[in-house]
Amino acid sequence: MNALTVILPIILLISLILDYLYSIQKENSFDIVRKMGLGYNLGNTFDSFSYLIDLETPDDQIELNGNIAPNKDMIKKLKKYGFKTIRFPVTWMHFIDDEGNIKPEWMSRVKEAIDTIIKEKLYCILNVHNDGFYIGWLIRGMEVIDIYINLWRQIANEFKDYNEYLIFESMDEIYFYYNDYYIFDYTTLKNLNQAFVDTIRKAGGNNIERLYCRCK
Repeated sequence: MNALTVILPIILLISLILDYLYSIQKENSFDIVRKMGLGYNLGNTFDSFSYLIDLETPDDQIELNGNIAPNKDMIKKLKKYGFKTIRFPVTWMHFIDDEGNIKPEWMSRVKEAIDTIIKEKLYCILNVHNDGFYIGWLIRGMEVIDIYINLWRQIANEFKDYNEYLIFESMDEIYFYYNDYYIFDYTTLKNLNQAFVDTIRKAGGNNIERLYCRCK
């Protein structure tokens, strides 16, 4: 009997067994949500914004409401108190251009905060926050969908190699402005949410299966 006729089926069988073991060990979204446990909202720092003050540096925005950027000691203490998830709202409008390109100094500070959270094995939920709140560019809805897609494309590419501890949230604190009125338009919201999902998945890496949540 030819040795290959014996070896090849064995290799195939081992490969199938390994694939099966991997599939049963791999966590699905429900497993991750159960592990996320108690959550803490890291508000009034990266999500600060101003109608009246020019926020020229990342620290201008982060410290606007008297708070500081998250640091290792802060995150360790939250973990000690039993928190397993940090929601990390971020307002981007002060540090993007008219096409949604993110300034490097802002992306660097966002990344630094996320790294601080994830290194402590806490889940981190990153979003677009307040960019659609009254003065924000996102109030224009479908007129700025290309800007929204470009923004999320950069975020998704920046973090595509991050593991399941990073979760994306499409947006929050959102209104749309039509005919001199602020309204909550579900059709526009649905379209923006779908663009968010498509953009993340297309970015590749771990974004293909990254957990996300959409604004409702």
